[in-house]
Amino acid sequence: MENIHLFVFDIDGTLIEQKSNQVSIATQQAIQQLKAAGKEVLIATGRAFYFIPQAVKDVVNPNYYVCINGQCLLDKNGQFLKRYDLNQEEVIRLTQWCIEHKIAVGLKMADAVEVYYNFNEFINTYVKGQDYRKILRDCTRKDVRWSQEIPMGMFLIGDDEAVLSIRNDYETLSITRSYPGAFDVFAKGDGKSRAIEHVLEKLKIDWDNVMVFGDGENDVDMIQKARIGVVMGNAHVEVQSHGDFVTKSVGDDGIVFALRHFKIL
Repeated sequence: MENIHLFVFDIDGTLIEQKSNQVSIATQQAIQQLKAAGKEVLIATGRAFYFIPQAVKDVVNPNYYVCINGQCLLDKNGQFLKRYDLNQEEVIRLTQWCIEHKIAVGLKMADAVEVYYNFNEFINTYVKGQDYRKILRDCTRKDVRWSQEIPMGMFLIGDDEAVLSIRNDYETLSITRSYPGAFDVFAKGDGKSRAIEHVLEKLKIDWDNVMVFGDGENDVDMIQKARIGVVMGNAHVEVQSHGDFVTKSVGDDGIVFALRHFKIL
């Protein structure tokens, strides 16, 4: 597997377990071995840059970050290189639907998530121990139509059945399950792979030189395009069906297991 030059890692359910901000020691060592061998590593996440735990940034320390499900590409210092906004009319319509149906809804902006319903739900389940004042903005008393910025993504927390029932009601928005009771919203199309392709251009390589690790519906596009698409053992069975290899769960150091399986480590 010497022709694999770029290793792409999702964060939640891949690099770290739910309700954790720490990468396991074994996975840390594996990533350092990849970097020592001259390989490029990349984070591709549904999170905004400011929501990535510092511990994860320190371990991976990539030259580029693909954030908000491919809606933006940033350099290692968090500066925007590419940015794609959502359709404003559909964002407003979905936000209003969430408020009417009591679904917690946050809009992912450049410097914080603007929460328009159930701010406490985001504090309790979304920030995972981080200082929410730095990444959440309480807009529950404001009209979303007058926001100063068009969001790059959205995050919904609430009843699975209700949210799943409206997945096909939006022409430009893709609604994918992040974990039970939580959904990422981003533009329909290539997802994370759209921003990854800008990195491939910079590195002068293609998808045949890429190995991807992911666990969610929002990882399927990049898993399918990569030379080796690895799905974590904790992923839903539908996501697993899209991978070239299903490894162990994140809690059992699935990244390390897959790297050894393919004789990369």
